[in-house]
Amino acid sequence: MTSGSIVVLIDTNVSLYAVDPRDPFQQQRAFDVLERLDSRHSGAVSVQVLHECVSVTTRKLRSPLPADDARRAVRYVLRSWHVLALTQK
Repeated sequence: MTSGSIVVLIDTNVSLYAVDPRDPFQQQRAFDVLERLDSRHSGAVSVQVLHECVSVTTRKLRSPLPADDARRAVRYVLRSWHVLALTQK
């Protein structure tokens, strides 16, 4: 990240809307936001949000994601996004 860059911290709900097909309009909006942040390298997520997303998407959705898909998504985010730790150093 360069000085003066804008980084956007996303909430758990944005990620969940992107994978939950129950509301196609909301799903598309969330997907568009995530895609835009990804393409600009300006997305940020906390470790807590990653944990919540994996927990909900693999256990609580009507059609849960397979655990392998969730792991792949987390690995991608860890490599490509700004990830904020649980504790400050």
